[in-house]
Order: sequence, then C-alpha cells, then structure tokens
Amino acid sequence: MARPYLPYEVRVNITRERAHDLIIRLADDPDFREQFETNPYEMLSEHGIDVSPGALPEQVRLPDPDAIREFLYVTETRILPETASPLAHAVMILTIGAMPILAGERPVLDGTG
Repeated sequence: MARPYLPYEVRVNITRERAHDLIIRLADDPDFREQFETNPYEMLSEHGIDVSPGALPEQVRLPDPDAIREFLYVTETRILPETASPLAHAVMILTIGAMPILAGERPVLDGTG
C-alpha cells in the first residue's frame, strides 16, 4: 500500500553565502554532520530553513562528503550560477530528496544499480 501524500511547507530565510557555508559544513565537519543527521529539523531551523513536521524523517543519513562537494560544484557552476536564485534551494534539494538522504536501513542510492 502506498504511503499517503504528506503536504509540506518550507520557509527559507538564508543568504546564498550562508547556504554555501552550510553545505560545505555538511561535507567537511563530521560533528556537524552527526548533529544534522540526528536532528535535521533543528539544524535546518538554526540556519534559516523551517520545514513542516512530517516532511523529513526524524533522522537522516547524508550522502558521502565527496558527493556533497560534487553536488555543490555542479549546483554553483551549472544549475544556480552566481546571478541565479539563492543557493538555499540547493540546501532544500540536498535535504529533502534529490540526493540520497536515507532513513533506517534503506540501501544507498549511489547509481551503481
């Protein structure tokens, strides 16, 4: 049976620079990554991104740091160049599902099959 659709609301109040720094910390700071994986709602809120309850799992598993760096590079150079909309959208893509943030024991979606 399919899970019911859960509508969600996202409020973003973050500069491009702060969003960039947040993504870099998700890649480079192991303690920050652990805090984020344990409590994504609180960590997003502390950085100006509020997500309605139920939109994210209570715990997440972030992609490998190298995958996050590559995602940031592609986002900044091809998807959202400097004159485009705020990089905060990239944070949302990263945290809500375009990249493999996983809960529980689901397999890692790394493109190998």
